[in-house]
Amino acid sequence: MKPTLTLLLTTLTATLVAREVPVANPDSLKPALESAAPGDVIILAKGNWTNTEIKIDRGGSEESPLEIRAEAPGETLLTGSSFIQINAPHVVIDGLYFTQGCITPDMFSVIHFKSHHGIVRNCAIIDYNPASFDDDYYWVFFEGDNNLLEKCYFKGKNNLHPLVGNAIDGSRTNTVRGNYFKNIPYASGNGREILRMWGPGKFDPNDKDGGYSLVERNLFDGADGEGVEIISLKSNYNRVISNTVLS
Repeated sequence: MKPTLTLLLTTLTATLVAREVPVANPDSLKPALESAAPGDVIILAKGNWTNTEIKIDRGGSEESPLEIRAEAPGETLLTGSSFIQINAPHVVIDGLYFTQGCITPDMFSVIHFKSHHGIVRNCAIIDYNPASFDDDYYWVFFEGDNNLLEKCYFKGKNNLHPLVGNAIDGSRTNTVRGNYFKNIPYASGNGREILRMWGPGKFDPNDKDGGYSLVERNLFDGADGEGVEIISLKSNYNRVISNTVLS
Protein backbone atom coordinates (compact mmCIF):
# COMPACT_ATOMS: atom_id res chain seq x y z
CA MET A 1 0.00 0.00 0.00
CA LYS A 2 1.33 3.45 -0.88
CA PRO A 3 2.47 5.58 2.10
CA THR A 4 0.07 8.42 1.19
CA LEU A 5 -2.92 6.06 1.11
CA THR A 6 -1.85 4.47 4.40
CA LEU A 7 -1.68 7.89 6.09
CA LEU A 8 -5.08 8.85 4.65
CA LEU A 9 -6.74 5.66 5.90
CA THR A 10 -5.12 6.00 9.34
CA THR A 11 -6.34 9.61 9.67
CA LEU A 12 -9.83 8.69 8.47
CA THR A 13 -10.05 5.79 10.92
CA ALA A 14 -8.97 8.00 13.83
CA THR A 15 -11.57 10.61 12.84
CA LEU A 16 -14.37 8.05 12.71
CA VAL A 17 -13.46 6.57 16.10
CA ALA A 18 -12.88 9.89 17.92
CA ARG A 19 -15.61 10.98 20.31
CA GLU A 20 -16.82 14.01 22.19
CA VAL A 21 -17.10 12.95 25.82
CA PRO A 22 -19.06 15.31 28.09
CA VAL A 23 -18.02 15.07 31.74
CA ALA A 24 -20.41 16.53 34.30
CA ASN A 25 -18.31 16.45 37.48
CA PRO A 26 -14.97 15.34 38.99
CA ASP A 27 -16.30 11.87 39.87
CA SER A 28 -16.97 11.18 36.20
CA LEU A 29 -13.60 12.44 35.01
CA LYS A 30 -11.37 9.52 36.01
CA PRO A 31 -13.28 6.85 34.04
CA ALA A 32 -13.45 9.21 31.05
CA LEU A 33 -9.66 9.64 31.11
CA GLU A 34 -9.08 5.90 31.58
CA SER A 35 -11.09 5.08 28.45
CA ALA A 36 -9.80 7.98 26.34
CA ALA A 37 -8.48 7.32 22.83
CA PRO A 38 -6.56 9.43 20.32
CA GLY A 39 -8.76 12.12 18.84
CA ASP A 40 -11.24 12.16 21.71
CA VAL A 41 -12.38 15.50 23.11
CA ILE A 42 -13.22 15.38 26.82
CA ILE A 43 -15.42 18.35 27.69
CA LEU A 44 -15.56 19.48 31.33
CA ALA A 45 -18.86 21.04 32.37
CA LYS A 46 -19.14 24.58 33.64
CA GLY A 47 -19.02 24.98 37.41
CA ASN A 48 -16.81 24.61 40.46
CA TRP A 49 -14.53 21.56 40.26
CA THR A 50 -12.97 21.41 43.72
CA ASN A 51 -9.98 19.21 44.66
CA THR A 52 -9.87 17.75 41.14
CA GLU A 53 -6.90 15.60 40.14
CA ILE A 54 -6.52 15.64 36.36
CA LYS A 55 -3.96 12.89 35.75
CA ILE A 56 -3.73 12.08 32.05
CA ASP A 57 -2.11 8.70 31.47
CA ARG A 58 -3.54 8.03 28.00
CA GLY A 59 -2.58 10.37 25.20
CA GLY A 60 -3.11 10.83 21.50
CA SER A 61 -1.01 10.91 18.37
CA GLU A 62 0.46 13.62 16.18
CA GLU A 63 -2.51 13.40 13.82
CA SER A 64 -5.13 12.86 16.56
CA PRO A 65 -4.25 14.44 19.90
CA LEU A 66 -6.37 13.85 22.98
CA GLU A 67 -8.05 17.08 24.08
CA ILE A 68 -9.41 18.04 27.49
CA ARG A 69 -11.23 21.36 27.40
CA ALA A 70 -13.73 23.47 29.24
CA GLU A 71 -17.33 23.51 28.05
CA ALA A 72 -16.98 27.30 27.99
CA PRO A 73 -13.49 28.85 28.33
CA GLY A 74 -12.91 30.16 31.85
CA GLU A 75 -16.13 28.70 33.27
CA THR A 76 -14.73 25.39 34.50
CA LEU A 77 -13.21 26.52 37.81
CA LEU A 78 -10.52 24.29 39.31
CA THR A 79 -10.45 25.15 43.01
CA GLY A 80 -9.22 23.73 46.32
CA SER A 81 -6.19 21.53 45.67
CA SER A 82 -6.82 20.85 41.96
CA PHE A 83 -3.94 20.18 39.58
CA ILE A 84 -3.10 18.83 36.10
CA GLN A 85 -0.46 16.20 35.38
CA ILE A 86 0.16 15.29 31.73
CA ASN A 87 1.80 11.84 31.72
CA ALA A 88 1.19 10.92 28.07
CA PRO A 89 2.13 12.46 24.70
CA HIS A 90 0.01 14.56 22.35
CA VAL A 91 -2.43 15.96 24.91
CA VAL A 92 -4.12 19.37 24.57
CA ILE A 93 -5.55 21.23 27.59
CA ASP A 94 -7.78 24.19 26.71
CA GLY A 95 -9.75 26.81 28.63
CA LEU A 96 -9.38 25.74 32.29
CA TYR A 97 -9.23 28.22 35.19
CA PHE A 98 -7.43 27.68 38.51
CA THR A 99 -8.56 29.90 41.38
CA GLN A 100 -9.50 29.91 45.09
CA GLY A 101 -6.97 27.35 46.25
CA CYS A 102 -3.46 25.89 46.17
CA ILE A 103 -1.88 22.50 45.67
CA THR A 104 -0.98 20.29 48.63
CA PRO A 105 2.59 20.32 50.08
CA ASP A 106 3.46 16.98 48.42
CA MET A 107 2.78 18.38 44.93
CA PHE A 108 5.43 20.01 42.74
CA SER A 109 3.46 22.08 40.23
CA VAL A 110 -0.10 23.13 39.42
CA ILE A 111 0.35 22.15 35.75
CA HIS A 112 3.03 19.51 35.21
CA PHE A 113 4.14 18.37 31.75
CA LYS A 114 5.63 14.89 32.27
CA SER A 115 5.68 13.77 28.64
CA HIS A 116 6.26 15.21 25.17
CA HIS A 117 4.21 17.18 22.64
CA GLY A 118 1.70 18.45 25.17
CA ILE A 119 -0.14 21.75 24.76
CA VAL A 120 -1.74 23.95 27.43
CA ARG A 121 -3.54 26.96 25.99
CA ASN A 122 -6.17 29.52 26.94
CA CYS A 123 -5.91 28.60 30.61
CA ALA A 124 -5.57 30.81 33.70
CA ILE A 125 -4.03 30.52 37.16
CA ILE A 126 -5.00 33.40 39.44
CA ASP A 127 -3.87 33.88 43.08
CA TYR A 128 -3.46 30.12 43.50
CA ASN A 129 -1.18 30.46 46.50
CA PRO A 130 -0.47 28.64 49.77
CA ALA A 131 -0.87 30.30 53.16
CA SER A 132 2.91 30.43 53.67
CA PHE A 133 5.40 32.14 51.34
CA ASP A 134 7.89 29.31 52.06
CA ASP A 135 5.57 26.59 50.70
CA ASP A 136 7.33 26.46 47.35
CA TYR A 137 5.95 25.17 44.07
CA TYR A 138 5.80 26.06 40.40
CA TRP A 139 2.63 26.99 38.60
CA VAL A 140 3.88 25.32 35.39
CA PHE A 141 6.73 22.82 35.10
CA PHE A 142 8.14 21.12 32.00
CA GLU A 143 9.55 17.61 32.41
CA GLY A 144 9.75 16.45 28.81
CA ASP A 145 10.37 17.72 25.29
CA ASN A 146 8.49 19.72 22.67
CA ASN A 147 5.73 20.98 24.93
CA LEU A 148 3.88 24.27 24.45
CA LEU A 149 2.42 26.77 26.93
CA GLU A 150 0.38 29.25 24.91
CA LYS A 151 -2.06 32.14 25.38
CA CYS A 152 -2.51 31.64 29.13
CA TYR A 153 -3.03 34.20 31.90
CA PHE A 154 -1.11 34.12 35.18
CA LYS A 155 -1.73 36.57 38.00
CA GLY A 156 -0.62 36.99 41.61
CA LYS A 157 1.86 34.19 42.38
CA ASN A 158 3.36 35.14 45.74
CA ASN A 159 5.24 32.07 47.04
CA LEU A 160 8.73 30.68 46.44
CA HIS A 161 9.81 28.98 43.19
CA PRO A 162 9.63 30.38 39.68
CA LEU A 163 6.24 30.58 38.03
CA VAL A 164 7.44 28.52 35.02
CA GLY A 165 10.38 26.13 35.18
CA ASN A 166 11.79 22.96 33.70
CA ALA A 167 13.78 19.88 34.65
CA ILE A 168 17.53 20.25 34.38
CA ASP A 169 17.81 16.94 32.49
CA GLY A 170 15.62 15.61 29.68
CA SER A 171 13.58 18.75 29.14
CA ARG A 172 14.30 20.61 25.90
CA THR A 173 12.70 22.44 23.00
CA ASN A 174 9.77 23.63 25.10
CA THR A 175 7.95 26.82 24.08
CA VAL A 176 6.34 29.58 26.16
CA ARG A 177 4.43 31.79 23.71
CA GLY A 178 1.87 34.56 23.87
CA ASN A 179 1.16 34.42 27.62
CA TYR A 180 0.24 37.26 29.98
CA PHE A 181 2.04 37.39 33.35
CA LYS A 182 0.49 40.05 35.59
CA ASN A 183 1.09 41.42 39.10
CA ILE A 184 3.65 38.95 40.41
CA PRO A 185 4.70 40.91 43.52
CA TYR A 186 8.31 41.47 44.49
CA ALA A 187 9.55 39.43 47.45
CA SER A 188 13.08 39.16 48.79
CA GLY A 189 14.87 35.89 48.14
CA ASN A 190 16.37 33.92 45.28
CA GLY A 191 14.29 31.69 43.05
CA ARG A 192 11.23 33.76 42.14
CA GLU A 193 11.93 34.34 38.48
CA ILE A 194 8.90 34.34 36.22
CA LEU A 195 10.61 31.84 33.89
CA ARG A 196 13.67 29.74 34.67
CA MET A 197 14.92 27.40 31.94
CA TRP A 198 17.57 24.92 33.05
CA GLY A 199 19.59 22.49 30.94
CA PRO A 200 22.97 21.80 29.33
CA GLY A 201 25.21 24.81 29.77
CA LYS A 202 24.13 25.59 33.31
CA PHE A 203 27.29 24.12 34.78
CA ASP A 204 29.52 24.41 31.69
CA PRO A 205 28.90 27.39 29.39
CA ASN A 206 31.12 25.73 26.77
CA ASP A 207 28.84 22.70 26.57
CA LYS A 208 27.90 22.15 22.92
CA ASP A 209 24.44 20.94 23.96
CA GLY A 210 21.60 23.16 25.13
CA GLY A 211 18.04 23.59 26.30
CA TYR A 212 16.67 24.97 23.01
CA SER A 213 13.68 26.64 24.67
CA LEU A 214 11.69 29.38 22.93
CA VAL A 215 10.21 32.29 24.92
CA GLU A 216 8.24 34.40 22.48
CA ARG A 217 5.67 37.22 22.42
CA ASN A 218 4.83 37.13 26.13
CA LEU A 219 3.68 40.14 28.15
CA PHE A 220 5.18 40.72 31.61
CA ASP A 221 3.06 43.36 33.36
CA GLY A 222 4.18 44.21 36.88
CA ALA A 223 5.80 40.77 37.02
CA ASP A 224 8.54 41.63 39.52
CA GLY A 225 9.03 38.26 41.22
CA GLU A 226 12.45 38.40 42.81
CA GLY A 227 13.13 41.84 41.35
CA VAL A 228 16.36 40.85 39.54
CA GLU A 229 15.48 38.24 36.92
CA ILE A 230 12.29 37.93 34.93
CA ILE A 231 13.53 35.40 32.36
CA SER A 232 16.44 33.35 33.68
CA LEU A 233 18.22 31.21 31.09
CA LYS A 234 20.44 28.66 32.79
CA SER A 235 21.13 26.61 29.65
CA ASN A 236 22.53 27.12 26.15
CA TYR A 237 20.88 27.79 22.78
CA ASN A 238 17.59 29.27 23.94
CA ARG A 239 15.73 32.01 22.08
CA VAL A 240 13.93 34.99 23.63
CA ILE A 241 11.99 36.87 20.96
CA SER A 242 9.59 39.85 20.94
CA ASN A 243 8.57 39.83 24.61
CA THR A 244 7.27 42.97 26.37
CA VAL A 245 8.04 44.05 29.95
CA LEU A 246 5.92 46.69 31.68
CA SER A 247 6.85 48.03 35.12
